[in-house]
Amino acid sequence: MMVKINSQNNELFRFVVIISLVLLMILFITRAYLSNKPAVDAVEFSMRQHNFSQTVSLIRGQWLLEGRPSSVDYSFYNNQGNVVKTTNFLVSKSGWPSVGLSTNKDYCDVLWRTIINLEPENVKNVTIVAIQSKKSDDIVCQICDANEHVTCFDYSAKFGIQYP
Repeated sequence: MMVKINSQNNELFRFVVIISLVLLMILFITRAYLSNKPAVDAVEFSMRQHNFSQTVSLIRGQWLLEGRPSSVDYSFYNNQGNVVKTTNFLVSKSGWPSVGLSTNKDYCDVLWRTIINLEPENVKNVTIVAIQSKKSDDIVCQICDANEHVTCFDYSAKFGIQYP
């Protein structure tokens, strides 16, 4: 009978040690993630900014190839090269894309999400500040990384992307 109790105690001790080790690993991983989160967020914004720049350039190129129409149907592809969705972009006289009504107070945010093809379920993960201003018959969107407010760029359908 004594051997059985020792065996149960040993199993319980092993279980407690394993749980403690797992909890310690979770603690270290969480600390490492939280300490690097600002750097990760900055890289994520930089990548999305590059995606935005590349997409507006591709839309403008398609606009030129199609003979400068007032709107362009632009297709977004997945990693396998299949069309995920096609979006119709209004295009300015100079060829830069815009979306919907520019009088909408969320115009810049919608423009950002549409051009980088950000699905609604991923919107929570993106922290940007999109400021809309009207300058001489043009809507200018200033898009900044909400975490640091240092990395910003301006976009207008009249002049494209401008870096301050």
